Amino acid sequence: MIIKCVDSYGTLVKIPERELRGADLSGLELHRALLQNADLQGSLAVDANMRGAFLQWANLADANFSGANLITADVWHAHCRGASFSGAKMRGVVAEHASFVRADLSGADVCGGTFKNANFVDAICDFSEYDESDFEGAIFSEDTKFPPGFDPIAHGFTLVTDRSS
Repeated sequence: MIIKCVDSYGTLVKIPERELRGADLSGLELHRALLQNADLQGSLAVDANMRGAFLQWANLADANFSGANLITADVWHAHCRGASFSGAKMRGVVAEHASFVRADLSGADVCGGTFKNANFVDAICDFSEYDESDFEGAIFSEDTKFPPGFDPIAHGFTLVTDRSS
């Protein structure tokens, strides 16, 4: 499969799916991109427009989505371990069952996002905005960082103390 998108200069860019791992997608126009099950591990997508992108079951481990537009993106069951979403626009994102272990969501706007049963163990969850987000059943650890005044239990999170499983 070939991913076709446009760069910031309006030039058509073609990226073979097998070359997405570690690819530089920064600033690209990936609105509603079909990237289910894609391997984007270690990729750079800084300031990329991935609004409404389909990233279900994708491997996003160690990828950098800093400042990216992920509004209404579907990252259901995505593997986001160690990924950076710092300053990302994630309003309305669907991230049920996603793993954000050791991910950086500092400054991310997650208003209206669905994070049911997501894993935030050891993550930096210092969100800029989080009104109307659903964290029911999401898990966190004592090392997970939240915004000042944010009560994870009141927002539906469950504290995990045994991380052996």
